[in-house]
Amino acid sequence: MIKKLKYIFAEERKILFFYIFIIIFLISLFEALSIGSVFPLLNLLISKEKTNIDFIDRVLFSNNSENYEPLVFFCVGVTLIFIVKNLLLGFFSWYKIKITQNISKNLQIRMLRSYLSIPIDKFLETNSSIMMRNINGEPKMLLKQMISPFFVLLQDVMVSIGLIILLISSFSTISAYSILFSILFLLPIYFYSKIKLKIYSKKRLILHGATLKFLRESIELIREIKIYNKATFFLKRYLRSLEKLNFVNLNISFIGLLPKLVLEIILVAVGLSLLFFLVFVSNIKMIEIIPSLALIGAVFLKLVPSFIRILAQYQKIEYAKPSLNLIENILLETNKNKQKIYYENNFEEFKTLELKNISHNFGDKKILNEINLKISKGDTILIHGESGNGKTTLLNILSGLLEPKLGKVKVNDKDHDYSKPVVTNLSFVRGENYFIDSNIIENIALKAMDDLNNDEIKSIEKLITLVNMDEFLNQLDLEIGEKGNKLSDGQKQRLAIARALYNKPDLLILDEATNSIDLNNEKIIFENILKTFSYLTIIFVNHRETNFLNDSKIFLIENGKINEK
Repeated sequence: MIKKLKYIFAEERKILFFYIFIIIFLISLFEALSIGSVFPLLNLLISKEKTNIDFIDRVLFSNNSENYEPLVFFCVGVTLIFIVKNLLLGFFSWYKIKITQNISKNLQIRMLRSYLSIPIDKFLETNSSIMMRNINGEPKMLLKQMISPFFVLLQDVMVSIGLIILLISSFSTISAYSILFSILFLLPIYFYSKIKLKIYSKKRLILHGATLKFLRESIELIREIKIYNKATFFLKRYLRSLEKLNFVNLNISFIGLLPKLVLEIILVAVGLSLLFFLVFVSNIKMIEIIPSLALIGAVFLKLVPSFIRILAQYQKIEYAKPSLNLIENILLETNKNKQKIYYENNFEEFKTLELKNISHNFGDKKILNEINLKISKGDTILIHGESGNGKTTLLNILSGLLEPKLGKVKVNDKDHDYSKPVVTNLSFVRGENYFIDSNIIENIALKAMDDLNNDEIKSIEKLITLVNMDEFLNQLDLEIGEKGNKLSDGQKQRLAIARALYNKPDLLILDEATNSIDLNNEKIIFENILKTFSYLTIIFVNHRETNFLNDSKIFLIENGKINEK
């Protein structure tokens, strides 16, 4: 587990954990001193002459001071110990929260970066609800159930060790028997809890992902729910998943309560047995053992909650192990299939793009079969074909987003380097496009509005005119809503084309990108594009016949083959 944590938190500075260890050690030391001061303080209050601790008595009574002076000095010393201890506790609590928040933030960013760096085909194979759970939920789960508990566990273990040493040094035989007796009773509870938590934590991970998936589907299929009157199906499905998840969480909570119940019974039984032995078997007078009983009582008042927290934190850590394994596996897997997500747009001038003997399949289904195609700068390529014939797969391979099973993609007569996600400076527009829940400007530039200069704003205004959306020129700060739901389908496609052209691409790929735009607007947009971006190479997939793209090369894709008409 330690090795996995070191890998996951490789970006964290080790010096931070060293500071935490030092602070916890000091807290433990002052905790033991504060509890240990009870015994000499009570002796001093009863006898007014000694604490029964030699080196303290030598310091306090060396000058034959008045009786009250040693007591005052000692009380001041004890008060200072408590002040320092609580100042350390307060600082540690603040420091722990700050560090754990930073750990969670860095891990969430690292997880998102890892997902963004994998090839698009593997990215699309992963359920979006699972990805959101893994990025946003599991790091927080790890923080809440492993990292924070680890700090608490470390603190309580060190405090408990200090108190046990104090107890053994004062009452060696009795303490040894008491500890042995407690361990024998707690071991079965420990093993039972460990086995059950391992089972239930894995179930929670699966059920949590399923519950999020059902919730997302209920939201995204709202039209189908209303049209087909299927609210009952979606509600029942979500309810069943919630009930299963709640049942698992109920069992986990009950298992977490077991050690507390058992430990309290054991410690009370040990304490009462000890008191009975001292008073009735050893015939010791109560007045003689009041300081000792006070020390034992003070130690137990601290030890009982500490032991309970130690067991509880350990259970939390066991509960979080599936999350730890999941995060490690994701980071390891994404590192194997890593692409650059930050790259300079320093592509060499685009001249040619060529597919040589490209074949591709999904599972047993053959999609493309020995495709050969060469595209030169300035070409306008029209591709037609029935649905399911591999047009989108072909475009993904042409763009570099998808690596073919067989064959080569050559850019300017060189093999494409798949550590880069695209083959050249290109833009890609689909029939269905995605938008951020923001205004028109930020959706075109994909950049914060405050970071745009005047030239960039003017460029966006020109593109708005180019895609025939002049009605939005005076409202570029218009919020378009989640997924652009305040715009029509045709407006969304025109906005996506404006976004594609904003980056001044050398290659523009359009995959059914105008199927919601009327023919007149489609013609105006293409005329504007060809006039403004005369150097542009265009690959256009469309079901509709077009008569406004002159001098274009027309290809038909059918049965995994592509042929020029």
